[in-house]
Amino acid sequence: MVSRIRIGSSTDPNKKLEIATIPGETTGPFGQTIRGLAGGKYTMLCGLTHNSLGYILPEDEFGREGNNYEETVSLGPATAPSLKTLGYDVIFAD
Repeated sequence: MVSRIRIGSSTDPNKKLEIATIPGETTGPFGQTIRGLAGGKYTMLCGLTHNSLGYILPEDEFGREGNNYEETVSLGPATAPSLKTLGYDVIFAD
């Protein structure tokens, strides 16, 4: 589950704050993906929400040196793309 809260203007990106929840802990690249979908100047990401899933790693980060622990407490490489498609693409589709 992901959630979105918008505070401020719906038409002026300089006068609104987009807040999106992340059901786990993500890495910087996936966080930037979510920020890009939000499309606003000001975006706040709140991680470890909605009964957290563990680490959320983009597919291309699996198998990288140094991600061994994160991979063991992740739901797998399909998690980030699924969240993007079924969650963030939907809530930011306006």
